Order: sequence, then C-alpha cells, then structure tokens
Amino acid sequence: MFRVHEVEAHVCGPRVRESRTQGSDRKKTLTPSDKRAAVKTMHQTHGVSVVRSCQAVGLVRSAYYQDLVDWQVRDADVIEALNELVEAHPRWGVWKYIARLQTLGHSWNHKRIYRGYRQLGLNHPRRTKRRLPARPSIPDFVPEGPNDVWSADFMSDALYHGTRFRTFNILDDFNREVLAIEVDMSSRTGDSRAGPTQGGPGVTPHDPSG
Repeated sequence: MFRVHEVEAHVCGPRVRESRTQGSDRKKTLTPSDKRAAVKTMHQTHGVSVVRSCQAVGLVRSAYYQDLVDWQVRDADVIEALNELVEAHPRWGVWKYIARLQTLGHSWNHKRIYRGYRQLGLNHPRRTKRRLPARPSIPDFVPEGPNDVWSADFMSDALYHGTRFRTFNILDDFNREVLAIEVDMSSRTGDSRAGPTQGGPGVTPHDPSG
C-alpha cells in the first residue's frame, strides 16, 4: 500500500501541489495518449492497479481500454465534406466551413470540424496589409508672379435633368485667376482645346483627380 501512494505522489502529487501554489509554473496538460502511456508504465513497471493508475493521472478507465482509431478513418466523413468545400471555396476560413456544414444538415460539432481542419493543414496565414513603397516628396513650386505656374484639372457636374458634363479649367497659381474653361459632355486630356490668350507659363502641373 505504501508503494502505491509513493508512485502516485511521484506521478502527480508534488506537481499538483506546486501548480496550486505557483500558478505561473503550471506544467502543460498531458494528452490522452500521454496519460495512457503513464498508466501503462505504472501498471506494468510499478505494479499499480489500472484503477489507481487512471485515478492518479486523471484518465477515465474506459478510455484506457478503448482501441485507438486512426483519425483519418474516424473522421473520414468530415474530411470528405471539408475537401468538397475547400475545392469550391478555397479562401474561406474555418468558421465559414463550420457554418456551411451545419447548414447542410451535418450534426458534427465545431470541435470535431476544427480538429479535421487543423489535421488537414487548411489553416491559412493571416493576410498582412500591403504597404506602398516610400515615395520621395517633391516640394511645391511657389510662383513669384503671374504666368509662372498654371494649374489644369477636370471637374464634373450634372444638370437638373441628370445630364452630366465636364469642365477643363486652367488657373494661374499666383493670383488664382481663371484663364480658361472648356465645357463638354465628355472630354479627355488629349481633347482639351481651351487655352488662355496670354503667353504660356514656366510650369504647368496637372491634377488628374478631377
């Protein structure tokens, strides 16, 4: 009897007490396979009964005697359904697959579907935001007098009955004078014929956002 208590204390007693006193140093939980291996070692090597060994490691006795089944055989129907959805919707996440399978009438819970999802290696890495390359800043040209810098851009508006039109505008950046405006139902950069009467500027920036 002393031997049984000694083995139980060696297997789980000090660790349980230590985990209660030091929560940050808790050991990682054993998987069912690890627990079966521990029960087998205690029973065959130390002579502890299966009942006491299962109680020591926290394993249900029926789980110890249960035959192990390969996950691909056990979850064959889940794998087949997941593969069909992945082929039709390859960019879906696990929760969309779970919702669709449950909508189709399958009674599997989300844990079983997620287990098959992970075992098939279908979990996608999170998409990262694309960053634009660094663009060198160009200082604005400050005009010193009239006709130094002109700005040209397009504007769009609509009449009261819905007909849309565009205007091509030329402005002097020094005094904000409107040098010319061309109005048309549709106009492109190459089709613009408007132009001021005075001579041209040194710089003509074009704003394509209009």
